Amino acid sequence: MHLTVYLTQLLAITSSLTQITLLLAFNFLSLAHILSLSLTTNHVVAITHLIIPLALSLPFVPSTLNHLL
Repeated sequence: MHLTVYLTQLLAITSSLTQITLLLAFNFLSLAHILSLSLTTNHVVAITHLIIPLALSLPFVPSTLNHLL
């Protein structure tokens, strides 16, 4: 029983950290694009295309995104 509670809490913490990381990444990309910090639109698109599939490959991210939308 204790192991189940521990694993559930660990998953919740990991999910929250992933959510924060994704939000920071998207905010950085948006800011970089707006301020043109030596990133072209192609760079932003390329980086975004790397981040999104990686994030969606994690088992809890799609369900987290469903809750956000």
